[in-house]
Amino acid sequence: MVTSNFIDGVTNVADSETLGSFIALDPTAAFVFFDDFYRFQVADWTITENVTAAVSIADVAGGVLSVVNDPADNDHYYVQSLGTPFSLQTAGKQAWFKTRFALDVVDESDVFVGLYVTDTTPVAGIVDGVYLHKADGDTTLQLVVVKDSTATTTDITEMVADEYVTVGWRYDGGDNIDIYLADVRVASCVTDNLPDDVLLTPSFAVQNGAAAAVTLLLDYIFAAYER
Repeated sequence: MVTSNFIDGVTNVADSETLGSFIALDPTAAFVFFDDFYRFQVADWTITENVTAAVSIADVAGGVLSVVNDPADNDHYYVQSLGTPFSLQTAGKQAWFKTRFALDVVDESDVFVGLYVTDTTPVAGIVDGVYLHKADGDTTLQLVVVKDSTATTTDITEMVADEYVTVGWRYDGGDNIDIYLADVRVASCVTDNLPDDVLLTPSFAVQNGAAAAVTLLLDYIFAAYER
């Protein structure tokens, strides 16, 4: 691969703007959330659990968060970033989301990864959000776009035990969300139920579907929206 060396800098704004002479890309053009889970700071998250889960950083390159629930039916670990920093409220502004995770039990489990409103009981139903969900008793991973409890769901893939999935989506700022699996566009969905009147927070959750422990391995969460 040949490297392009822009020794005088590169920018994504007009000369007349504040950062027009800045030698790098404008970091204020988008709000970006990224957690690579090379460490897990409990104080940065709101955590709801009924029995203490075993939570650690797995001993693998790049960092992976390991959550092992207690072996009881409906034992759960619900996690949300502090605050509600994510917005889909401005028409014409794009948004992006990407994550990589694996489950050791893909039928008797619930998992959520995405953006949704503050919710300490996501399995009971999320009112507003755009998130990935695999339901208990099913192996199909779906994208759920929900506003005021009215949802549009799109099937993405069948999950396989202990196999990572890399999944993402891109909102075009208008009437379409493209869905990606392993960085390949595999589907799209309409935005009729896009939650465009509330703020959302990066979140994930895992719950047992039977009296057996479930392990979630979460590699990273990336989310961004155009200011």
